[in-house]
Amino acid sequence: AADTVVANGSDGKDVVNVTRVLGQVVVKGLAAQLRLDGSEPANDALRLQTLAGDDRVTVAPDVAGLIQPVVDLGADE
Repeated sequence: AADTVVANGSDGKDVVNVTRVLGQVVVKGLAAQLRLDGSEPANDALRLQTLAGDDRVTVAPDVAGLIQPVVDLGADE
């Protein structure tokens, strides 16, 4: 089944890094660190919504082999 994990940032400056570590997707830089395991790249998505602010999101190229990353930086005020 298709799944989407949604991770929200803040209205302030967010600096988020998404990496692949030992078959897991690791998201650092939000209020809570996320570790995703068992995702299927053809069906599952990770939606990062950093909302407003001067945000920076880095997604390692090999993450797409585990999950479909979707980045929404929101409106910069």
